[in-house]
Amino acid sequence: MRGLFKPKSPDQKKYGTLANLPETRVARAAIRVSEDFSEKRFHELFDCSTLGPGRTIGSSLASWYVLAYLCFLVSMSVLPEILDEPKDRLTSLLDGGYEQLLYQWKMNEPMVSLFKEKLREALPSMLSSYNASLVSPEEYRRFFRQSIARILGLPQPEVDSITSTAVAMQFGEAVERSRMMLLPQR
Repeated sequence: MRGLFKPKSPDQKKYGTLANLPETRVARAAIRVSEDFSEKRFHELFDCSTLGPGRTIGSSLASWYVLAYLCFLVSMSVLPEILDEPKDRLTSLLDGGYEQLLYQWKMNEPMVSLFKEKLREALPSMLSSYNASLVSPEEYRRFFRQSIARILGLPQPEVDSITSTAVAMQFGEAVERSRMMLLPQR
């Protein structure tokens, strides 16, 4: 009988169950973000919107996914507080979450390439702008107007404030819901 059961891994001993393993918790959070920032939600928000000159639905959707990835990163900012893991392990967990997002969105290869291109172009400035936006409500609103302008390929003054407010609210709710996925399950 002894040989029938595998001994628990160090992670299983530390975290209790497979559901509480860091990889599982980060994957749950990524799935939550992918649902909140789905292609369906994109169309619900932007199907009646005018795109900027030369802008395609595909490039707008890729920019939407970049905002979603920022949401994922913001929600993951609590990882060092929740998990007692070395920095390289946390980086590996973030990489796994990124892969889970790509899997959940079921992008075709051209869309993955476009997403990665938009991510390289926009993410550093978006991270900086997001962090700066946390100082005041006006800066926060400006950040989301800029994000919607980037998604639609429009100048910022042409962005509908109702849509940018809806996206700001969705972003905040998605961060909170995905952070809940990081908590241990009982």
